[in-house]
Amino acid sequence: MRRCGVGLVVLLVVAWFVWLTTQRPYVHMVAVEPRVCDGESFAEPRSREEFRTLAELRVPVLLRNASVVQAHNWPAMRWNLSHIASRLPVVPVYEQAHPHNTFITFHDNKPLEPVLRDAQWHDFNVKRNASTAALFKDDTMACVPYARQPWLRHACAVPTRERWLYFSARTQLLREFWPEMDTEAPLGPLAIADTGEQANLWLGNAGIVTHTHYDASWNFFVQIKGCKRFTLFPPNTSLPLYPCLHPHIGHLAVDILNDADLSQHEGLNVFVADVVPGDVLVVPPMWFHHVTTLSDSISFNVWTDAPEYVDIHAIYQQPVPLEATWSRAQLLHSALLFLHAVCMRAQGRSCGEAVYTQRYHHLLASNSLKLAPQQDIERIRGLCNSQELNQAVDTERLLERGEAIGREIGSMHVDARTLMLHNYMEHVLLAVSSPETVAHVVQHCRGKY
Repeated sequence: MRRCGVGLVVLLVVAWFVWLTTQRPYVHMVAVEPRVCDGESFAEPRSREEFRTLAELRVPVLLRNASVVQAHNWPAMRWNLSHIASRLPVVPVYEQAHPHNTFITFHDNKPLEPVLRDAQWHDFNVKRNASTAALFKDDTMACVPYARQPWLRHACAVPTRERWLYFSARTQLLREFWPEMDTEAPLGPLAIADTGEQANLWLGNAGIVTHTHYDASWNFFVQIKGCKRFTLFPPNTSLPLYPCLHPHIGHLAVDILNDADLSQHEGLNVFVADVVPGDVLVVPPMWFHHVTTLSDSISFNVWTDAPEYVDIHAIYQQPVPLEATWSRAQLLHSALLFLHAVCMRAQGRSCGEAVYTQRYHHLLASNSLKLAPQQDIERIRGLCNSQELNQAVDTERLLERGEAIGREIGSMHVDARTLMLHNYMEHVLLAVSSPETVAHVVQHCRGKY
């Protein structure tokens, strides 16, 4: 095993690095050998337990030429277009017209969907059937590599296409057409958690971009053919997000690799990994990642639930101490008092300003939502401008339950705590408002919770 030496030169480099990352966005290369050197040494993982130990570091790790997916263990590494086409000659693909090559997930039936201004939003869930051969044109993007310097360099010559095609499907759904799928791509040690296991096959054109987002799961990503570039940001990065009530839940509300957006975020730490055949990239839960397909690509990944994902859904099942018989004013004041207790116990400070600034300000400022009637907005403003939440009911029970929920969220891993906490805020505020008014409650009541 390799050891990390410590000496004067290393200390000087670290000091320089720390100073530099406080000044401008910085690019880090993810580890490029089958081990990570981060204060301790780690051999290449092979068993499920070893992969779990590595994943629990909660840092991105790139395993080059990983043993676990070598062809003798993983016949899928021999897959090519003709092999896939023999099993899946026609596939349902997502499609976009040139020059729009960025795909962003649109989750149907989210509460804010009915109040989106239609002209500004596109639902890419509509698919069309295409031959598998149409997905590959032997294209490769000519990209300037990311450099070890304190700024992002993002320059790629995107191939010219009339249509961008992108296919993904759960392998469980493909077994009917591809019975040997499980033996050719065994999950083995990559499924490190006991819940939420989902394996997926990904096929796509060179030039396709997946918008920056986070997943509440462990992600073990295997590259079979072609090359993809992952650009990753830590969970504590303060970036504008779509609300969890929005169809783009989990996605950034800006194009973070656009120089204009990036320049607003000084001190931003960025990790980059170019994933080639035989590589396994470990993407930790809640890490934001942007993916560019640099050449026609075949990929495979395994998701399993992060513990925080399981925990927050258990918390959602717990009753909130609010009664349907209360007036709208009583419900709102009671919810705000309850949520203030949740936040103070979970993180020692209120949440309202952060939820508004990070999740709702950009939607309201860009007029992306249909506004509620003015009288409803004025009513909300009036209720939240009062000095005290004097219409709250059964305050002792509200505070007791709020502190109990706050303790549970506060015990979550630091990488997930704020995201899960703010998601919870949104759900409770929706319960005492409506899709038309929840954004105004977040905005005008932000000093109360």
